[in-house]
Amino acid sequence: MLKFLVKNDMLEAMMPRVVQIMAWCWPCGYGFHDEIGDSFCELVPPQYHSKADEADALGEAQYYAIHPYLKH
Repeated sequence: MLKFLVKNDMLEAMMPRVVQIMAWCWPCGYGFHDEIGDSFCELVPPQYHSKADEADALGEAQYYAIHPYLKH
C-alpha cells in the first residue's frame, strides 16, 4: 500500500489514515508493531519518518483510553 501511495503521489493525502492504521498496530505483540514502523520508514521519504512516532503516541493513547486499568 505504501509503495502505491508513494508512486502515485497520494501519500500526503492519505497520511492521516496511514498513521491511524499504524496506531492500531501498537498493542500487537511479537514485534509486529515494530516491524510496521520499520517498514514505514523504509518505504516513505525521510520527511515522513516522524509520523511513525506520532502513530506510536496515538496508539498508546487509544489503547489506554480503552483499557485504563492496564496502564502502569
